[in-house]
Amino acid sequence: MEKQRKNYNKWIYWVIGLVVVVVIIVAVGLIVKNVSEKKDTGEVETSKIEEKKETEAKEAEEVSQDTTVADKAIDEKKVPQYEGDDPNEAEELTGVITYVGVSDGKLMIRVNIDQFLDSGECGLGLRQSGMNVYNTSARVVSNASTATCEGFDVPLSQVGTGSTHIIITVKAGEKTGTIEGEVTI
Repeated sequence: MEKQRKNYNKWIYWVIGLVVVVVIIVAVGLIVKNVSEKKDTGEVETSKIEEKKETEAKEAEEVSQDTTVADKAIDEKKVPQYEGDDPNEAEELTGVITYVGVSDGKLMIRVNIDQFLDSGECGLGLRQSGMNVYNTSARVVSNASTATCEGFDVPLSQVGTGSTHIIITVKAGEKTGTIEGEVTI
């Protein structure tokens, strides 16, 4: 019986020893795998000096990004110009008559100015057969990226009938421009 006990104890020691060896091998394997993954991804433990340098570099980058963000915000306020020259840089004011029509006994004229203007004046002149038949003025009203004349509502009794030449003179600051059109009443 005693011999069986000794054999039984031997087996227990062998099993325990084998388990310990397996645990050590698994632990070493995990450590080696973890270290090799850090090397593959570029993660390397750094000393406190290197960490301090990285922190300073990040702070400098954040300051640089803040200035870049501020510069981008200023650039984003500008409306991109996709075709042709920027009309705001033109030497004279330009525009188009957007509406001419008769309503409620009035000749209605609406004008859009290509440039952005804070203020200014639009002068309207109507000519029939080469003679001035009506003159008036209106203020310039600014829009998001352009401007417009406040609008002209001319009583038909002051204009008459026939072919009428429309001349609108726009003045703002040191710039001027003329917008012309034709209407038959």
